[in-house]
Amino acid sequence: MDRPAAEMAVLDEVEKIQSLHPPFHSAHEGYAMIDEEMHDLRRAVTQTRDRGQMRHECQQIAARAIRFMIDLT
Repeated sequence: MDRPAAEMAVLDEVEKIQSLHPPFHSAHEGYAMIDEEMHDLRRAVTQTRDRGQMRHECQQIAARAIRFMIDLT
């Protein structure tokens, strides 16, 4: 996956989560969502070793981090 495709995938995911979920209620909630995705990535790396799953989890982490940044404003 090249950089433009990765960026587009993350931005599409940000739009998706913004349309499906309300803003984070607190910084703790934002952190918890990112932490949950980090656990999913760890599982993909250590157990499945599926590169597609790893890529998906990285996309989820990036999208939630951007969403957290937006909700902090």
